[in-house]
This record gives sequence, C-alpha cells and structure tokens, in this order.
Amino acid sequence: MDRLKPNILLFLVIVAASVYIAGLPVKVMDIDAAQYASMSREMLANHHFLAVTARGEDFLDKPPLLFWLAALSFKLFGVSTIAYKLPSLLLTLLGFFATYRLGKLLYDKRTGLLSAALLCSCQAFMYFTNDVRTDANLAAAVIFALWQIMEFLTHKKAVYFFGGCLGIALAMLSKGPIGLMVPVCAVAAYLAAKRDIKMFFKWYWFAGLAFVLVMLSPMLWGLYHQFGRRGIVFYFWTQSFGRLTGQSDWRDASGYFYFVHTFLWAFLPWMLLGYYGIGVSIVRVVKERFSASLARETLLLGGIVVPFVALSCSHYKLPHYIFVIFPIVSIVTARTLIDLVETPAMKKTYGFFYHAQSIISVLVWVFAMVCMTLFFPCANIFLWLLMLIVACFAFHCMRSKDAFTRLAFPSMASVLGLNLMLNLHFFPCLLSFQGGSTAGEYVRANHIPAGRFFTYNIYDNSTDFYARVAAPVLDSASLPNAVHGSEAWIYTERSGIRYMEKSGYRPVIVDSFPNMHVTMVTSKFLFFKTRPASMGEQYIVRVGQ
Repeated sequence: MDRLKPNILLFLVIVAASVYIAGLPVKVMDIDAAQYASMSREMLANHHFLAVTARGEDFLDKPPLLFWLAALSFKLFGVSTIAYKLPSLLLTLLGFFATYRLGKLLYDKRTGLLSAALLCSCQAFMYFTNDVRTDANLAAAVIFALWQIMEFLTHKKAVYFFGGCLGIALAMLSKGPIGLMVPVCAVAAYLAAKRDIKMFFKWYWFAGLAFVLVMLSPMLWGLYHQFGRRGIVFYFWTQSFGRLTGQSDWRDASGYFYFVHTFLWAFLPWMLLGYYGIGVSIVRVVKERFSASLARETLLLGGIVVPFVALSCSHYKLPHYIFVIFPIVSIVTARTLIDLVETPAMKKTYGFFYHAQSIISVLVWVFAMVCMTLFFPCANIFLWLLMLIVACFAFHCMRSKDAFTRLAFPSMASVLGLNLMLNLHFFPCLLSFQGGSTAGEYVRANHIPAGRFFTYNIYDNSTDFYARVAAPVLDSASLPNAVHGSEAWIYTERSGIRYMEKSGYRPVIVDSFPNMHVTMVTSKFLFFKTRPASMGEQYIVRVGQ
C-alpha cells in the first residue's frame, strides 16, 4: 500500500541506526556490562579464549560469545568503550535485517520494513545496545535462525538450513538453551498448524542438531576443562531449566506477572499495540482451531507465548530476559498496525490507538524535557535545536491526513528523539557520577604502575576496564603487605582513609570522585538540586613507605 511509504520507513531505520551509533562512546555501566568488558579484556590479555575468567577466577555464568566477540574487537581496534560495544551493535543490525526478511517472507515487504522499524524504535533495544550484555546478541541470533529456517521450509535450499543451525548455535553461545527453545517453539507451532507431522521426523533435523553441537564444541570443551561434568550440566540444565525447577541458586521475589508490566516500558512506545496484536492473534487462532490458513500467526505465537510463559515461571527474573521475543513481537505488532489502517470495520479501534499513541508521544517528550531541565540541565544549543526539529516533525505527523502516518510516525520520531538525547546528553552526564570508571581513567591518564594500584574494601568492575588492569582488592589483613617497600595508590572510600590513618599510615588524597550506582538511581539523585546529598565520594590516595 503506497501510503505506508516504504522508503520513509527505510529512512527511519537508518535514523534509528544513527541513534545507536551515538551511544557507542557512552561509558560502559556497572555492574554487568563493565564486568563483561573487563572479562573480555582479560581474555585477550591472557590468550585463554576457551577458559572464561573474571579477575583470574573461573567464571561459570554466561556462555562465551560476548567475550569472544569483544576480545576480537579489542584485538582489531584496541581496548575501548566503542570496541566493546561494536560487535553487539553489528549483530543487532543483523537482527533488524533478519526481522525485515522474516516479516517480508511471512507477509510482504511493507510488513517486513515496518517490523524492522518498530524493533529499531523499541526502547529495550536502544538501551541494551548501550548497556551491552548478552541479550541483544541472543535476540539477533534467534531471529536470524528463525528467518533462515523459514526460508528453508519455503525454498528447500540447504544454505538456509545451515544458516538456521548457525543462528541457533550463536544464540546458544550467547545465552544457553533459550537460544534453541524459541526457534523450536515457533517452528514446531508452525508445522503443527500445517498438520505436517511427518516433517517433525525428517533426518536433517538430527543432522542440524549435530551441526549445532559441533559449533558448540569449543565452548563445551572449555567448560569441561574448567569445571568438569558440572560445567556441562550447568550450561544445559541448571542455568536455564534449573530456574524453572528450583535447582538453580538464583532466586528472587518476582511473581508470575513480572514480565507483564516489564513489557510496558521495554517495548515502549509500541507496548499497547503489541499486547493488542498478540491478544487478537490468540483469539483468532483459537477460534479457527489452529487452522492451517493461520500457520503464520501460529508460528509467531509459538515463538512468543511459550517462551513468555516459561520465563514467567522462572524463580529468578530480570527485565532483559524477555527481549529475546521482541523481534517476533515486532512482526505481530506490524501486522496489527497495518490491519488498523486498512480495515474500515476497525475504525473505532484505530481511533483508540491513535489517541493512545499520541498520549505516549507527548509523555515521551515531557520526559525528555524533564531530563534536559530538571535532571541534567542542558546548555547545548545544537542539541536543543535538534530536539526541536524532531519534535516538530512528530507533532506535524499527528496532524497528517494519512492514517498510517498519524498512527506510526509520531511515536517513532518521539522515541528516536528521546534516545538521541539520552545518548548525547543524559547518559554522559549520568556516567560522570560513576566513580569506578572515572578512577580507572585517572589511573591510565597518570600512568600509575599496574603493580602499585589497589582498591581497599570497594570494587567496581568499571575501574578494571578503564584502568586496563585488575586492581587487587585489599582488606585490613592484606593492606600492610601491599604498601610495604614502595608507594601505593589505593582507591577507597572515606572509611578506608580513616582506617589507614588509625593504622599509622599517612594517606594523601590525590583525587576524589563523586559516586552513584548509575543503574539504581534515586529521585533524590536525579533532581540536580538534591543530588549532592544523595551521592557518595570515592578517593584515590597515595600511601608512602
């Protein structure tokens, strides 16, 4: 349909990519992203690519793909923030492309373009290609695998089959068996809807499983070498299914509906359309008794509902666990949006969502203005002008005569504008209060010898990464040996300085850094007038003989 303007949608995808690029120089955040960046640096320094360690200790928590890619990037471009984030961004762009191709394969080109555009402007992906962990890689690999497998089922070409197996292997190397679970649930639902039971027993599925195991073999060998049989069991069971059965040590108090409300911010600004689209699809498929004519919808629901329910039953949950299904949700949401525009009988429903998306867009801009005035006052005229241009475009689209433009473009423009501001202004300001990274940069800039830099009673992963060295963590027992014989530089808090003074040392403060856990900010910290009272202070002190 011409009024969907595929060229404009493609342009918005490119604009979204530019927003992601703007986030590349933003410092990595404590705890997880900074830890993974430091571990990747350590992997490269030690040349132990099959043994994952953290500060020299064996690390049994995450599969190694993120560390391998970051270490390779460090090898090619040097150790830096951008080099750490770049591989995940490239994989995410591949995920956007795969979302487009799968949407196009299942429906048409406009659906594919719109699906990719919705995913590009999804808040979760904009945030998690900045605060880089394993989940962006997982989601990209899963949607790539699903696209390739569906191409194989459609065209019967072996290259697509092995492409799908490669995607599954990369997904499992990103975050374990969940990388297999989502594509299998989706494809199994599709074949069941098609009533193609024989297809479940084709020999090439077993060949594909063998191919995946071969791709996983370096990781499995490394796990066995480090941890023995326990490492293999942990990877295939404890870390994933063990959270459902209660065998994992990880537990929290989150309820079964944790991801229901998490979705409301993570899939911003499309969360209402997403929920509506999934609900309508479920009702339609059930009413038609899983008809073969609705196999595409069954495929998408299989990749959404089953993983969502399984993850909701986990004894331990974090918001990013459901990001893996967002590419598939984007396709469902894209079809919903198109149906709202094209179907005359849905005029009232269209009106509801037009007003809902308009309110969301306005609230997004209100939040952006609060960030630029009350949280971190912005004096950058260029940024204000840029935000004004994007805001004018968004509000102009609200008044368009074209139904699709009114419904989709204001939300896209608003969330892109918000994240442009976040990457260019909010996050750089926020991360200036991350004491660990600031201390690490000080150590490097002042060429403090690696063997003479320590931390006392505190530890920040970002310090290791930006200092390019894993500083030993001292306590009262190890402090005397560390400072014996020559000068030492120690990163500590005020209580640490007092202890050193009481112990007869004469610590000299060489620099101090305001400090706040930037992923757990409080309202007191956010408002600049009350910020000083909410922050801690950390110091680098020099202790002589």
